[in-house]
Amino acid sequence: MKKLFLCHYSGDIEEIRLLAKELMLRGIVPWVDKNGGYFIGDSSPEVARLAIREECFGLLFYATPKAFDRPFITQVELPEAIHMREKSPEFILVAVPRGMDFSELSAKSVKTLGIDLGTYHTQQIKSVDGAGEFSLINQFHSLAILILHQQLDAQSRKRPEGILSLQFSTRELLPSNKDDILCINAIAPGGEDAISGPYPDWNRISTGLQDVKSCIAEYFGRPRLRVHGSKHLTAAFLFGRVFSRPSGFRIDIRQGKDYWSSDYTDNGSEPLIVREADGSITSTSLFVEITTTGRSVHNAIKEQIRQTGELPYRFLSFSPANGETSGIAVDNQMCVSIARQIRDNIARMIEQFPIKEIHIFSSIPQALAVMIGHNLNAFPSIQLYEYDGMNYHPSYRFDSSL
Repeated sequence: MKKLFLCHYSGDIEEIRLLAKELMLRGIVPWVDKNGGYFIGDSSPEVARLAIREECFGLLFYATPKAFDRPFITQVELPEAIHMREKSPEFILVAVPRGMDFSELSAKSVKTLGIDLGTYHTQQIKSVDGAGEFSLINQFHSLAILILHQQLDAQSRKRPEGILSLQFSTRELLPSNKDDILCINAIAPGGEDAISGPYPDWNRISTGLQDVKSCIAEYFGRPRLRVHGSKHLTAAFLFGRVFSRPSGFRIDIRQGKDYWSSDYTDNGSEPLIVREADGSITSTSLFVEITTTGRSVHNAIKEQIRQTGELPYRFLSFSPANGETSGIAVDNQMCVSIARQIRDNIARMIEQFPIKEIHIFSSIPQALAVMIGHNLNAFPSIQLYEYDGMNYHPSYRFDSSL
């Protein structure tokens, strides 16, 4: 898929990496050179021109004073981008002043290039004393949304209504499909494209997904989303919850070699055995165990309770009829039935008992996690967990307003 070329002075690379992360969380792919950076060496003008001309849908110029002093930027990258813009109005060209205001951007660009880049400005990046990286991330977040709007606006004028294909990955970035419109890259840790930290930053990922949802709705209405990628179960739940059934989105989620549809006909079956157990009357939480893989969830939950000392008001478990330690072959038909069965039983618990929060522990296919999240709307706060092979760890918590 087409990428966004990040044009900047090499000394600004750390800020560019922060910006790149915000772009990736909203499905925009920064152009990365063969050495893994967001710039190429001054000895590669033809590589830069070819990348801008053939591989990119636009160029973002991070306009710091030193960037105007680099002949490679002013004589190679910017002229090629200006040419592409003149050739095709769909080519996105944006200048982001940093360390200067808009009048200085206009004056410097006219003097250096003979063209006023102020007409292509998006927003000025300002320094805030004492705020540091947090301030920059907030500004880069706003800038990434502006770029996403421009990209989807251009795409909406040449794509018919119907299916939108995209990748959403938090584990491993997979090859893009030829018709992908976005690639939401939220992988951590390691590598130039990773969000820092031992686990993905679920709050930032949730914000990115909600931005993507809003922009897709604005330019495409409520299309069917065809989603592939390598995801944590938390990410799968979260995607289904953001693009929930009441919001009007339909989802085709990649599972193995197939795509499972959220609107596949539900035959009304009850594929899993449901068990309930009492907990502590002093609690207001519901612990939900879900397994279809044959991996025991219950023992890990007992360890979680032992470590935290927190018992739920009620336990609710879902497992195959042939036993928790025996997996079952889930298909699209069974997937939608299981998602509905889980939603109905959780809703019953909420009606019968003073439940104010739900904790979900699961060992299931990621497509099933998407379907469950797609159906869990209008519920109290939900805490999700990730399993590291030995224990469950809290991952993301979303409240009823999501």
